[in-house]
Amino acid sequence: MKKVLLIVTMLVLTSTSYLFAQKVDSKTVPLAVRSELARRYPDAGKATWEKHKGNYRAYWSGKTGHDKHVDITPGSAFLEIGDHFDPKYLPKAAISYIDVHYHTPIINAEQIADVTGNIQFLVRISGDRELLFTTQGRFMKQR
Repeated sequence: MKKVLLIVTMLVLTSTSYLFAQKVDSKTVPLAVRSELARRYPDAGKATWEKHKGNYRAYWSGKTGHDKHVDITPGSAFLEIGDHFDPKYLPKAAISYIDVHYHTPIINAEQIADVTGNIQFLVRISGDRELLFTTQGRFMKQR
């Protein structure tokens, strides 16, 4: 039953994410944006691109095999990098918070670092919900 629920949840997430992001051909991404990605992350050579909230988002697998993404503005300003990781490595406080308040499995976890170096954990749970936590596991908000 849990496997069926997980599969249905993944299908819903995939279909709803299409509503918010559009895949774009790398040739249509401005050269300045592609250059900024290559300058910051040389291992992102085979990135796929999306238009996300008016910015460009590049996806690739890093050296560790974990999926990564970077958001860059059309003017080539870096916004954030996200690095997926196994949710079992989340702070215990975050896992406990999700267990107590949401009673639902964690779909995936991502470490987000913005342009200022501020790091947060973004946790996706069923119901297409995203929760933000500090690096200590303190709940910040639901997105």
